[in-house]
Amino acid sequence: MSKVISNFQGRENAVVFKAASNGVNSNSIDNLSYAKYIQNMILNEDNNLSVRNGTKIVVSQKVDSNFIFNDQLKLMNYINFNGNSEIITYQTYFIKTPYINFQTNIAVTRVADNLTQIAISIRNLDTNQKAILYKYFFENIYVFIEQESYSDKCEIFDVEQNNDDILFKVNLDTSFFDDQFILWIERAGIYKFIDSNTVDNLTILGLDFNPNVIISYINYQRYLIICNGIDPVQYYDGFDLKELKSDYQITQTSITKTSNNTLSLVVDLLYEAELRENLVINNIVKVVSGLKLETPNKITNVVFTLSTSLKIDLTFKDNFIGNPTNILYLKSIPSFSYINIINDRLFALDSGGSFYKKFRSPDKSMMVYYCEKRKSIFNWYNQKGIIESINLASNSNKIDDLQCFNTYQGRILFWGKESVQIWIGNDPTVINDGQNIEFGDFRWQKTEPVGIFSKNMFVELPNVFIFLSKFGICSLKIDGFNNLNIDLFFADNVNSYIRKQLENLTTEREYRNLNCFVYPYGGFIGFRFIHNCYIYQLKGQGFWTIFTQNFSDSKTFLYDSVSKNLYLANKGNILVYCDKLKYKNYMDMENNPIPFNLYYNWFNITTTWYNENIYLSCQSSEDILVKIKVYLNYDMSDYQLTEIKVNQIDSKFDISRFDIDEYSNNEKAIYPQETLRFHTDSISLKINGVAYKEFIFDSLYLSGGINIEKKN
Repeated sequence: MSKVISNFQGRENAVVFKAASNGVNSNSIDNLSYAKYIQNMILNEDNNLSVRNGTKIVVSQKVDSNFIFNDQLKLMNYINFNGNSEIITYQTYFIKTPYINFQTNIAVTRVADNLTQIAISIRNLDTNQKAILYKYFFENIYVFIEQESYSDKCEIFDVEQNNDDILFKVNLDTSFFDDQFILWIERAGIYKFIDSNTVDNLTILGLDFNPNVIISYINYQRYLIICNGIDPVQYYDGFDLKELKSDYQITQTSITKTSNNTLSLVVDLLYEAELRENLVINNIVKVVSGLKLETPNKITNVVFTLSTSLKIDLTFKDNFIGNPTNILYLKSIPSFSYINIINDRLFALDSGGSFYKKFRSPDKSMMVYYCEKRKSIFNWYNQKGIIESINLASNSNKIDDLQCFNTYQGRILFWGKESVQIWIGNDPTVINDGQNIEFGDFRWQKTEPVGIFSKNMFVELPNVFIFLSKFGICSLKIDGFNNLNIDLFFADNVNSYIRKQLENLTTEREYRNLNCFVYPYGGFIGFRFIHNCYIYQLKGQGFWTIFTQNFSDSKTFLYDSVSKNLYLANKGNILVYCDKLKYKNYMDMENNPIPFNLYYNWFNITTTWYNENIYLSCQSSEDILVKIKVYLNYDMSDYQLTEIKVNQIDSKFDISRFDIDEYSNNEKAIYPQETLRFHTDSISLKINGVAYKEFIFDSLYLSGGINIEKKN
């Protein structure tokens, strides 16, 4: 469509600003199919711009005097045995600091203006109580200060721990504190809910987890596996949340059956502490008879005898079926930071937190572990009592820190912050023929010098893998020769904005809150940063737009494949995106209207333009005031302002009566319009408003005429 048309509404010409159907492009000039910025609008089936849908609260925590609920960090889903989807959430909360007398055990000392040190006396606590508080207080954790005058939360830093005290600083002045206050400390819990008409139906699965983590999860073999790099790995079976432990075979010198339900083991003294911890009365173990496992059996009595070795006499509840040859018990696995599936086998990254400004230690950062048994979550240890691993550091000339991994188009991609290693094959176990010839088919192929910014920031679509790197949002595709190619310019239209978002990252908490999602039902993906959520609509050549409000505030998103719902979170509430008939609305949390903004790049006119009127083609389900700002001659300080009040109830055209001045004038009852006189050689404009109901923008017309041709 031409930018300048003739004979519009009785005027000589009009400059047409059609809905920017190609989306955001910060670099485009003289192309009105792009916009410099689009806020809270998406491309509809008519290639017009519609204000996005709103959200609705579906779950909110019950009031509980023992908890102050904070943020949802991760939404996950699990399909139960009835085929229904359960939504699992990792939520932070505050609890009163245990074991402490708030009147006598806490001291506040001024360090400087708006800088206070808090000291917690722990000298009278026992070893276990001190260990718990040591675990609770660490760098950048939140505390909540409850007091009569004013209560608030803040991060702590410069944490020191000794046998007598725990000390830390906060960015608050001593004048903030009342003489008496209660100190709450941040922890996290795992909860579940099934979407229903009740908004407070969260059920506790587990409490007392670390709140300063990035959570990873997978559904595998009917289990939901959850890890964060700090706490023990958890799994959920539809009933209970439990620590994931692996069968572990005792390394014994001898085993003797002494009766139908008793036996004696002799082991090296090196294993004493571990076996005393795991072979205890009422523990369930598995007895091995030959090459077969007997039914799990309960220990009813155990006696340890020390000499040059360790003898263990065990009594069991049930009789043995055969002759015992060994015993398996459940042993903890490392606190893996990431777990995923590679060709029907679980792989994992070593323990350690996820940080923006530091890597894990070199002995952990490039280690990849894998499960000994395929198609199992419980068999990590091999017969030697170790978990097999691969050190990827030998395939990179950069210092790196592995964040995540995935399979894509027959390859395995191990993503570090600085590079990605591409591996092929499916079996990491190695067969040796006795002549040092190895037949393992799991091997490195190449390393590319582009890494992933955060383990949370990638999505996979058919034939394309999209991820965030330090260069911006990139894609990975396979070419006609079956080669993997990384495209640094996939999101070139918005990468200047993305890089500014990354530059604005300052804290570890902001880094951990980066997130992304795929929403197949709505036909878009999203990358959430500190202030904005960048949406890529899967339509035509692709359409970039920007969602704010609930989308920029949410720290986690989940597409549930059963209900086809998109869930997000805000201030401890779980929300659903309301684009379906059941929930459809156009206000966030059914209460907050949605602001929209459309900002066009500069458009050069070949001749001097003299404007008379401005017309708006739109559709609204409710009266709406649309504000328009026209910039002139590449000068952001030279602009014209106007407002058009539109009455378009369920109609594309304004239907207000001609002699009523409340709404903007109609000409031939087609377009609402206002008089706006100016002359210019170049134009940029902004259109914005606040929508309470559906609003669709089709086009804007500047009507007037051309004066004379520009002189070269």
